[in-house]
Amino acid sequence: MRSGMFVTATFFGQNGKKYATLPSRAVLHLHDRDWVFVPTDAESSDELR
Repeated sequence: MRSGMFVTATFFGQNGKKYATLPSRAVLHLHDRDWVFVPTDAESSDELR
């Protein structure tokens, strides 16, 4: 692969667990903790503030 090329891949492991993935720029490092903000619907009752 060359710079700027992308791929979608599926990895299969022995334990069958699923993990969430997100871009590193979506993680906020603040006060020795990692935070991820999840956008929600404006009409949703689960909206983060």
